[in-house]
Amino acid sequence: MKATLDKQGLTLCDVYQWIGNSENEIRRNMETTYGMPAAMKMVDERNQAYDKAWEKYRKQHSLSDSVRGYINVFGVKECQ
Repeated sequence: MKATLDKQGLTLCDVYQWIGNSENEIRRNMETTYGMPAAMKMVDERNQAYDKAWEKYRKQHSLSDSVRGYINVFGVKECQ
């Protein structure tokens, strides 16, 4: 996996931080738009927004979708 990320000029922590920042931004935008109680109940919409952002990012960097699981699992340990 490291070779795949290296080929794209990325590190595990680059992608892990992008995922976290993206999720935080989407959550904040939904809270601003819909208010806190409503935004917290919009799990499906939030997950769709996360998936859409990831799809755009992974295509931009020529990453396979399967790398996301790897990033989430190993990023927790390596990037804190």
